Amino acid sequence: MGGMGRPIDVGAAQRLRQLLVGSAHFPESWCNQGFYYSDQVAYGLVQNNGGPCGVVAVVQARVAQSLFLDQKIQPSGPVTDPSSIPHTAKETALVSALADTLAAAASGGGVSLALPPELSERPRMTVDFDGWRVQSLGRDKHAIRTAIREHLEFFKARRGLGLLALVVSCIYTKGGMDAVKGDMDEIPGSEGSLIVCHQYTSQELVSLMLFGHACTNVFNGTKDLGMLLRGVPRQSEIGLLTYQEYTRDIEVGSYLKDPAVPVWTIWNESHYTVCFAKEPLGAKDAVVELYYYDPLGCQDEEYHLTLDTTKQVPERGVNDLIPYMDDILRTRAQWTGATVDWNGSEGLL
Repeated sequence: MGGMGRPIDVGAAQRLRQLLVGSAHFPESWCNQGFYYSDQVAYGLVQNNGGPCGVVAVVQARVAQSLFLDQKIQPSGPVTDPSSIPHTAKETALVSALADTLAAAASGGGVSLALPPELSERPRMTVDFDGWRVQSLGRDKHAIRTAIREHLEFFKARRGLGLLALVVSCIYTKGGMDAVKGDMDEIPGSEGSLIVCHQYTSQELVSLMLFGHACTNVFNGTKDLGMLLRGVPRQSEIGLLTYQEYTRDIEVGSYLKDPAVPVWTIWNESHYTVCFAKEPLGAKDAVVELYYYDPLGCQDEEYHLTLDTTKQVPERGVNDLIPYMDDILRTRAQWTGATVDWNGSEGLL
């Protein structure tokens, strides 16, 4: 971006850091992560270390959407062969995923792109936002994709600042630090940061990147329980399902359970992964083919899950070990009671 855009001054840099980590030390895993493809699963991105899984999962979800639902790619062989999906298709998918994440954060407004003054890849212990520059890209999809493509090597650098630049860009696209804080519930004892304890991604950051509102809750709309609790304002293009709903700790609304495309981020306790269909789903499909991917899981096979709503789930025994994805998928009303076949793979426990 060179000299283009407005610089982030010292005061704004301090407020940005406060929003991201509060008073905590800035985690190395967040400033040494880019968006690059696996050598073991052709469509999979790789997460280097624990922490920024929510951000990687959102981008991975949109990569899957672009490859299989938009571009309608048919791999030339097993997806464990990286060359089974053309390089150009994967580049296009990554550009689309990054651009569409920024567009989601904009909620119909203009997109901003934030980049550090030094774009080279090198190990970093921490990061200073003073001197980063923020460029307004407007609303034009072509202009946004062009800007992303111009800086794609920066975003792809395995241990660069690409992931953090996307997060900062989403914050400024939303309208800045105050706009993001204004979406979040005030929780007693919490600093209200987007990166929480153990370097984990907060749900607020995932929500911002999914549908443009950094809300704390994932139910539909708002609830007044003596204090106003904000949830998801409208149907999201990419969905979310969580094990915490199976355990009845969290309510997920239909705006996330039934997204515009059959792609879901999966929230299992503190970790985010992805589940998606490679073809559009019909409202009355009795059998559904899904695929599960974990960017942190060193995955060397494709997890293909077949859901069958016509079969009866066997009664669960006290000592039965059930893959967590089975229970997560059944939190969708359409799939309640469906059997889940892992098609020869061992179900993840």
